[in-house]
Order: sequence, then C-alpha cells, then structure tokens
Amino acid sequence: MKFMHMSDCHIGGWQRNEELRDILSESFDEAINLARKEKVDFILISGDIFDKAIPDITAIHNAVKKMKEARDAGIRIYVIEGSHDFSVTDKTMTKILDSAGIFTRVARQKRIKNDEEDEDDKLEMILTEDCETGAKITGISGEWRAGEEERYRLIDEKHIQEKLEKNSGFKIFMFHSGISEFKSKKLASASGFMPLSLLPKGFDYYAGGHIHIKSEYEYEVPGYNQIYYPGPLFPMNSQDLEEHPVGGVYLVTVEDDRPKVEWKEINICGIVSIEVDASKKNPSSVEKEIRDKIEKKDVKDKIVVLRVEGTLESGHRTDIDFRGLELFIKEKHARTIVKREVKLKSSVYEKYHTDSNTQAEIEREHTEEFSKLKLLNINNEEKTRLINEILRYLSTERTEGETKQNYKERIISEVDTVLGFDKKVEEIENEAELS
Repeated sequence: MKFMHMSDCHIGGWQRNEELRDILSESFDEAINLARKEKVDFILISGDIFDKAIPDITAIHNAVKKMKEARDAGIRIYVIEGSHDFSVTDKTMTKILDSAGIFTRVARQKRIKNDEEDEDDKLEMILTEDCETGAKITGISGEWRAGEEERYRLIDEKHIQEKLEKNSGFKIFMFHSGISEFKSKKLASASGFMPLSLLPKGFDYYAGGHIHIKSEYEYEVPGYNQIYYPGPLFPMNSQDLEEHPVGGVYLVTVEDDRPKVEWKEINICGIVSIEVDASKKNPSSVEKEIRDKIEKKDVKDKIVVLRVEGTLESGHRTDIDFRGLELFIKEKHARTIVKREVKLKSSVYEKYHTDSNTQAEIEREHTEEFSKLKLLNINNEEKTRLINEILRYLSTERTEGETKQNYKERIISEVDTVLGFDKKVEEIENEAELS
C-alpha cells in the first residue's frame, strides 16, 4: 500500500499577489502529478485544502480539474477541513466536492446520547474504509481558533479502542491541530494547539495539518506511533518565504502494517532574499543599496523577497520609491516581488502599517503588537490569549435562521464574557441592590 500525505494547500490564497496565487496552484498541480507518477493508492489532505470555505471560482476550477485527473487514474482522495475551509454553517466547498465524488470527507462522528444527567453526550468516530487497500481512515476537522478541541474531549475513547481492535488493516487518524507538547518557541504566539492526550491512541499513522513547518514525531510517546506534519505545499506568508521556502509532501509505503515515510519537495521556483538595514540612512541611500544588491543577483524567474528594516535617519518610509524598485526588479525578469517592511520605521511618529499578504499573518502581527500595550493589568501571554479568543468570536458566521440582530447580540455577549464584562455588570447590579 502506498499513499501521499499533504496538508495546508490553501488553494485560492495570496489574494493580493496574482503570481504567488498562480504558483500556489502550480504547487498543488505538481503534488497531484507526483501522486500519479508514484502510483499511490490514495491521497490524504489534512485540512485547509482551500484558503477559505467558499474560495475563488478560478481556484476551485483548477483544483477540481486536477483532482479529477487523479480520480480518473484510480487514486482516491480523503480530506478533512482545516481552520480556513471550515464553516460553522457547514456551507463549504469541501462538502460540495464530497457530494460530487471528487473526494471523501472522513471527519465523521455520530453523537451518542448519555443517559447520565451530569454527563455530556459522547462522539463515536466513524471509520472510512479504502475500497482497494482496506485501510481504515477517520479524523476530526480543524475549526477557527481551535474550536475543534471540544470535539476531542467528547470522543468515546473506549468505543474507538474497541473498534480499532475489531477492525484489521492499516489505521490512519487525520487531524488539523497543533500539539502543545511539541510547540516550539517560534510558534509560542500561534493558536490552534491542544494537549497530546486528546488525540485518540492506537492508530498506525497520524496525518497532521495546521502547522506550517514540516515536523515528524516517531514513536516518541507511548500509544502514538508516527505523527507527521508535512507543512504547506507553498509558503503562505512573507516570513515563511524566507525561512521555509520549500514545501512538500510525504510518500508513505506500508508493508506488514509498518509505514516507511519519505519526504518529497515541491519546489516550483526559486526564492532570492534581499535584506537591507535602513538604520542611519535616508530613503535615497536605501533605494541605491537595494538596486546595487539586485544587480549582483540572478533573479530571473524567481520570487524576490525584499526585506527592509531599521529606523531611517531622515525622511519617511513612504519616501522610498518601492514602486520604482518593483519595476526595476521586474525588468530583471523576476517572477514576482514580495516586500517585508514591517520593521521599517521613520524617525518621526507614524501610524501602524503592515505589508503582510495574508489574513493570518496580519492577525499575528497585530496580536503581537497590541499585546505589548499596557491596557490591562495582565501579562502579554494572557493578552495574546484574550485577543485570539475575541478574534475567534468575531469571525464566527451567522447560523442557519439567525437574524442579524440576534447574531449581533450573540457576538457582543460572547466577547463580553471573554473580557469579563458580564461579571462586572453583575457585581455593579448586586451592589446597587444592596445599597
């Protein structure tokens, strides 16, 4: 048996850069081509196949065309939703494509009624069997701001273990969450992590998604065999373009229920990084230094990441002719240019500015920036948690049949609860009654 494991395709992403959006699509095409070349039995996509629940129609068309090629070649595709293509209303493109037979959603559970009044209902995991190999696949989709954690807490662990023991074949669990015990310092401010103990034990392969850094954990914790995160097919923000420029997939060959895992790069075009320190310089000298560095680089058909940081000695950041620099770089036949000037400052006061290209990157930068402000008598970590919780509630959609007014009142109530305003109001009302 042989299968491919990919995640975080984010098809339709990079909305502000058409070239990068095309490269993202080409990366997905290349992964499907590789699956056909390697003659895999099936493909696993561990969440965020699309960048949002209902993506751009062109992105959908290209992706569906490629997946149909795989299906016509006899390759089955199994998916779960991620935090980007999930929707609380369940109105997603993944659901439509599942109904059309392009792929199969495997994050299926059945709610088991608990007769005990003080006990919550349980969730029974449903195994999907691959028709050719007999592999058993199940999982839990990711949700916005780690909302899926509650589902894990409701899993009937005893039932899933009994089911695994009764069913033969290779068993795969797909998930779209980070694991707190494996969280690195670099991901300290990232959301979407949960304790390892919530992940059900006993599967032969854990196909992870959500973490945008390739990560492997083999037999490190009893009960959990091999946990793999392939990372994205293509970097999804300017920082990752520099630090993690190459995406990829895992090819997994199974013999005697033992998986052999091999990493395969997906690299559509090269990346050239240009870094300039603007400290103690004026805009003109910064422009000249950038041009000089570009002249010494081979940027043809490559992505150029231009990073400018530091505090200008004089002038304003807007005095740097970035538009002219972009035209200069394109004349060198670069495929596209990505600017990183988040840490570029003027010696005079200016409003907060960002050149981030994705919603997630913008949110992360704003969260880090605002968590430093002395607005509340709490530490930065707690501020970051509060901000992430508020963003989670503000991003929820209206439920079926919910009026705009009810939706507005629900969101305000939920944010009030996060900030503790509801308790404060109750205290004031109680004091008023006593007086």
